[in-house]
Amino acid sequence: MSDKKQQTQPQTQQTEEQQQELKKQKMQQLKKKQQQQKMMKKKAQQQQQAQQQQQQAVVPSLPNPGKFEEIHRTAQDILTTQDAFDGFKCDIAGMSSPSFQFSHALQMGQTEESPKYAFTTVYSDNNPPTSIGKIDSDGKVFGRFIHRFGALSAVGTININKDFGTYVGADLDYRGSSYTGSLKYDANNTFVMGAMKTWTRRWSSGLEYTRSPNQGVNMYTLGVRYNLGFHSYVFTANTYAHLAMCYAFKRDNLELASEVAMMPGRGDLTRLSVGMRYFFRKQQIKIRADTEGALVGIYEENIMPTVKIIFSTALNYLTNDFKFGIGLQIQR
Repeated sequence: MSDKKQQTQPQTQQTEEQQQELKKQKMQQLKKKQQQQKMMKKKAQQQQQAQQQQQQAVVPSLPNPGKFEEIHRTAQDILTTQDAFDGFKCDIAGMSSPSFQFSHALQMGQTEESPKYAFTTVYSDNNPPTSIGKIDSDGKVFGRFIHRFGALSAVGTININKDFGTYVGADLDYRGSSYTGSLKYDANNTFVMGAMKTWTRRWSSGLEYTRSPNQGVNMYTLGVRYNLGFHSYVFTANTYAHLAMCYAFKRDNLELASEVAMMPGRGDLTRLSVGMRYFFRKQQIKIRADTEGALVGIYEENIMPTVKIIFSTALNYLTNDFKFGIGLQIQR
């Protein structure tokens, strides 16, 4: 009996050792599995972060829509008639230093709105602020100062006419990544507040409030813009029942634009304007017409690297009014 007991004791010891080894192996396997799971989680997180970074790199942020007052700029650059003139004009511009620019403008024609002579100076270092000064032969004085504080820009303006009537105003604009807010106020208690926001790559909208006690204006204006490739559509409406719809097309050297402005119920105030501008290698041509009988054509050509010649014609077939002008632009 004693021999049997002696034989069973080592056997039980062996089984206990085997069980302990099995437990150790199981614990090691569990640890390995846990480590593998941790490694898999880390890899998954790294892959997610890499995908997010790729998406952020591939999908650009929404663009800034600009100020509300510039919502029509794409079309107005083509439809404007401010660059039309009659008679003869000559503009000479130069730089006395990298920071200081000046220009002389001489005009001889029948138009009374433009002065016979104007002298303009612009000072700007590599970083803002920028100052602009202008004086003309009619005795008008104009000054503007621009300063930027990061995304915030401040503009101060003073304008004195020949009768010593003075205009003083200040503007504040804040440009975010996909929105712009604007404030304006002048000495006549005119107050303008506007905001513009980009919602998608194609859609943007804004709202503007205008109050002018001297003119009896208390108005809200809503604007919506839709961009589709080379096409741009803009719709605006205000509380005075004035509606405007603009279309603009820009591709390569060709630009097209049209605008319909109307007041519902008053058809005599409905106006349609269309325009076209085309850029050649050294020339450009611009044509504009509207339902009020105006037809304007402007041709520009660079005859030298620093000299440009301009021909301007304006015809109104309802009033039989015709104007023609020749201009030179010289860059020193």
